[in-house]
Amino acid sequence: MAELEVEIVAADHFVWSGAAKMVKARTSDGEIGILPGHSPLLA
Repeated sequence: MAELEVEIVAADHFVWSGAAKMVKARTSDGEIGILPGHSPLLA
C-alpha cells in the first residue's frame, strides 16, 4: 500500500515527521481521513 510523507507542525514548533498509510484528524466540520493520492490539504 502507498504511504504519505507527513509533517505535523504547530504555530511555533515542529511536532512530528514520518510515513503513514492514512491520516485521521478532527476539523471544525468533523473528522477527516486522508489517504495517499488525496488532493493537497492545508489546515
